[in-house]
Amino acid sequence: MEKQKPIHTVLLGRIKAAIWLNQGTNGPWYSVQVCRLYMDKHGKWQHSGTFQRDDLLLAGKVLDRAHSWIYEQMQRAGNDRQTGRTANGTMDGAADAAPVESF
Repeated sequence: MEKQKPIHTVLLGRIKAAIWLNQGTNGPWYSVQVCRLYMDKHGKWQHSGTFQRDDLLLAGKVLDRAHSWIYEQMQRAGNDRQTGRTANGTMDGAADAAPVESF
């Protein structure tokens, strides 16, 4: 069995986001895994889920780009799962949509 690979990756410096496409009962959805790459004492690339102070801004930028990529894919598919609206503006899976509050 072949190991599943991310559908897309975003890399800035040594901060990487792997975007995974998942299938659920309500259709496809995405998840994101963020890591910091580093080289160990044996010269082999490793990854860590912890970040140093100087990594945080890059991690935010990587996550922003991952979010934009996912949003574009969902718009192309005609479904904005965040609002629950399809391309024609109708509600689709309203139970899954996040509530919208005014401030």
